[in-house]
Amino acid sequence: GRLATPPVRGYLRVRDRLRRSAERVRIERRDELPVGALTGLATPSRAPIHVVRHRDYYEWRFDNPRWETTTYLAQRDGSPAAACVVCREERGGLDTTAIMETVPRDGSAEPQTFHALLEAVVEDATDTDVLKIGDGPIPASVLARFGFWPNDEPPISRLATQSTLAVRPVDGTDPDGWGIGDLDPTERGWCLSLADQ
Repeated sequence: GRLATPPVRGYLRVRDRLRRSAERVRIERRDELPVGALTGLATPSRAPIHVVRHRDYYEWRFDNPRWETTTYLAQRDGSPAAACVVCREERGGLDTTAIMETVPRDGSAEPQTFHALLEAVVEDATDTDVLKIGDGPIPASVLARFGFWPNDEPPISRLATQSTLAVRPVDGTDPDGWGIGDLDPTERGWCLSLADQ
């Protein structure tokens, strides 16, 4: 995540000056959740195992009265190309902004599209104490251009807590032969956004 301390703010100012904005991508900021656009972008191809993104999921997940939610929708050539759902709240005395959801999650969006989305999110979050994002489809190189540090490398790894995901069948099926449909859950990676946690 992005931390708001004087040395970090100096580093981020330098990073902000070095990055260039993405061309040909128009960003729309929406206070309402554009469920149709999100579900359309979330349609997976051979994406990692993930929570199914459908209307009921989005309406349930982002109906949190403590959050001020904004959706950033990237348009390329007049069509939705990618989106971030950003939630802001007061948490533990800190103003926390979290990029809770990023779609598509299957690697089909161009890095420049994610660059344009992050540029808008970061621009709008200059007064927040913490700006964070979970694992997802945004390439590490794009995240680094905006000063995001991975939580599994120093210095953040000393402060972060790693999450462990454990799954098993609940219907009495033998766990050794268990699958999700016809998929072996050990064959592909899992991709959980902050919204899924």
